[in-house]
Amino acid sequence: MLSGSLNSLFEPAKSAAIPMQMIANLFEHSCVGFFLIELSGKLAAANPAFCSLIGNPESELLKLDIQSFTHQDDLLLCLHQASLLLDGTIPFYTMKMRYVCREGEPVWCRSTFTLLCEEECPRLMMVQVENIDEQVKLEQELLASVKRMKNVYESIAEAFVMLDRQARYTYLNKYAESLLRKKREDVLGECIWDVFPALTGKAFHQEFYKSWNEMKAGSFRYYDEELQLRLEVRLYPSREGMAVYYRDTGSAGMKDWDGAGFAELLRSFFDHSADAIGILDSDRRMLKINKTYEDMFGYTYAELRENPLLTVYETAHPELNRLFEEVKRGTPVSDYEMKSKRKDGSSLDISMSISPIYDGTGEVISFSVKARDISDKKKSEEALRQSEIKYRLITENTSDLVTLVDANGVIVYASPSHEVLYDISVSSLNGLSLFNADVVPESMILAMKPWFRHMLESGQPSLVEIPFLRRNGQISIIETYGRPVRDDRGEIVLFVLITRDITKRAQTEALRRQSAKLSTASQLAVGIAHEIRNPLTVLKGFTQMMNTTGDFKKQYLEVMMHEFVRIEQMISELLGLAQPPVVQYGRMALAAALDFSANRCSSEFNSRGVQIITAVAPDLTDLWCDEKQLKKVFGHIIQNALEAMQGNGDLQITATRDGGYVRIVFRDQGPGIPQELIRKVGEPFYSTKAGGFGLGLMISQKIIGDHHGSLQIESEPGQGTTVVLLLPAH
Repeated sequence: MLSGSLNSLFEPAKSAAIPMQMIANLFEHSCVGFFLIELSGKLAAANPAFCSLIGNPESELLKLDIQSFTHQDDLLLCLHQASLLLDGTIPFYTMKMRYVCREGEPVWCRSTFTLLCEEECPRLMMVQVENIDEQVKLEQELLASVKRMKNVYESIAEAFVMLDRQARYTYLNKYAESLLRKKREDVLGECIWDVFPALTGKAFHQEFYKSWNEMKAGSFRYYDEELQLRLEVRLYPSREGMAVYYRDTGSAGMKDWDGAGFAELLRSFFDHSADAIGILDSDRRMLKINKTYEDMFGYTYAELRENPLLTVYETAHPELNRLFEEVKRGTPVSDYEMKSKRKDGSSLDISMSISPIYDGTGEVISFSVKARDISDKKKSEEALRQSEIKYRLITENTSDLVTLVDANGVIVYASPSHEVLYDISVSSLNGLSLFNADVVPESMILAMKPWFRHMLESGQPSLVEIPFLRRNGQISIIETYGRPVRDDRGEIVLFVLITRDITKRAQTEALRRQSAKLSTASQLAVGIAHEIRNPLTVLKGFTQMMNTTGDFKKQYLEVMMHEFVRIEQMISELLGLAQPPVVQYGRMALAAALDFSANRCSSEFNSRGVQIITAVAPDLTDLWCDEKQLKKVFGHIIQNALEAMQGNGDLQITATRDGGYVRIVFRDQGPGIPQELIRKVGEPFYSTKAGGFGLGLMISQKIIGDHHGSLQIESEPGQGTTVVLLLPAH
């Protein structure tokens, strides 16, 4: 069915070099989605891959237009790009967009729109559709995962910092800013020993590198002279750097309190602490609890006095007994996490610390128990863990390369698929620079550095295509899409890079462009042969006649000379098209240039009732262009308009600003051009004038295109013709 519909759509093209049946089979059996749309937006054909993606048979899709199944948030941009494609401003366009399936669910796709022409006239648009729904959802999930992780770090009620392998700050939570009295923007990227030089050579410095060299977690306490705080520090080293937790264990001013004052301070701390605190005797009977303890577990002191284990599940009793025995031997227990229960039977997660209390002889006579509700933290950690599991499953099983790099270009994560493309162990990539010659060839580094710098400075996603020399000597084309990840303050902390091998796609695109060039060259050759053969036939006929009769009449020679001039004119125009003159840009007075072109063309028509009216906006003084070339365009358009009006009517020329462009409009009162012919205007060797070659407008379009502008023609029979030029204002 699809093959038949394509044959009917391209009936005139059956004589082309590639059989139509072959194109139809490729269209129908491709694993990539394709569909064709008419210029009105109505679907003309859809292959099975696209029908499967949307969930509708072709018969249903052919009743729809593209607006019916394009997501409303993407429709406006899609239509805008389509208008640029139809105007000839762009040869094709590719965009990420969503199509709405039969069930109403949107599917992310990368769609490439290409204009299909019949004899250089736009007839259909072909759309190639690649399903990237999984990739986009991966990006969204990854961004959400990173944000959740940041939220967890910010919710930790302790000062927390991250340092890289060079001991440079990469992250501080809000508690760290407060405790260390440093703002994030002042220390991020700075070495800890430069920020706190007094720590060098001290206990902190020694414990830090001991933990780092042994790759083991460590903890210690020290007094910070600069901050005047007693701090407890916990160190957690990894291959990427060091995680450091700080806790204030008491200000320096406490040493100045006398006995009575210190006791009052401790009593106030006990009563008003945000943590649940209880004191037990050596037989583990509850001696005292604070209000927070009662609120957290729902039990009163009287209920817990004889049985403090009411808050503990029976399955945890043996482990709790072991912990108390350790504390009794003088070893405190810090931040032991366990499940606990309230009086109403509900569960909660707590972090418990048990410390010994000594008498004057050094004997343990009682215990202090501190509990903190960490239920919310546990839920956040579990949500993060589940997110990480899902993220790992996706990234470790996708054929695309997923890379996380920090703002300095250092790789913090690389998916297993890197081993296929780069032929390098993934474990060796983490911690390396993206621009390291051991990761990618030098030629790729030269291309990627400015791309990465642009993305870092603009803060916008970016796409780059780079040739890549594999280790086996083959050259591949890779496409990398980068997207920045920001923290809560809007600062870029990571980049997500999605890379894929598009060699086959690039080769297909190159073949398509080459085929288009050959088709254009073939059409041009046929036109040249036809146009030259006509005058040559005349010359040959007169030559044979004069050779036979011996009669050399003057009128014969005049006709022959006219045909020679015609051939010469056509060759000159072809040379002008094929070998454009050297462009010399400068400032051109627009009003003067239009007047010059109008006066030059109108001299022979003024006596016959033709009037040219020029109006240039006052704010348009000059234009940056090649003056000689633009005057040639103006002259060609004016000459055509005057000839079309046949000596009667007005030609109006206006020039105004249109955003960043200058709009120049030529509107005549000629007979107009039928719609079925207007599409051919601008094609080589097609002209509405007797004896015209059809190359003048083609050359004009090329000149305007070289100036990064556009030329549009609007016309209706009996309503005249309007030519609109759009040129950059600067």
